[in-house]
Amino acid sequence: MNIFVLSVQFEGEDALEAFGDITATLRSQLKKMQSRAYTDEITKLKIYLGVGGSLGDFVESNGCHSVSFYGDTCIVDVVMHKEIWEKGELSIVNFLGNQVRQAFVKIVNTMKARKMHVNGKKLIDDITSVIDQWQGNYS
Repeated sequence: MNIFVLSVQFEGEDALEAFGDITATLRSQLKKMQSRAYTDEITKLKIYLGVGGSLGDFVESNGCHSVSFYGDTCIVDVVMHKEIWEKGELSIVNFLGNQVRQAFVKIVNTMKARKMHVNGKKLIDDITSVIDQWQGNYS
């Protein structure tokens, strides 16, 4: 079994308010995948989302960045600047959906490059299905 985690750091109340329950609903969708096993090499697949706002911004550009391994945890950094989320809910949902898909493609590619076992096709197919269903709730 693999554990899927979405961790968010909001740089200000304005960013937090703009998101409403969007990250909570995405977390619940990702948890649906936890009963499945995609790899026995890592336990936790974590997306760390940094959201810029009134308190500051992140140096990295918008999008999916580095993949890191710490013990049995794989972490992918995703950054969203204010110009994305201030366009509204649909902009947030579209951006997050695309970036979560990209994050899992990066995870699979990095694991394969490291000669780690992962059922990449199943993981990407399942994450695509979960994200499509999640995004459908906001269209």
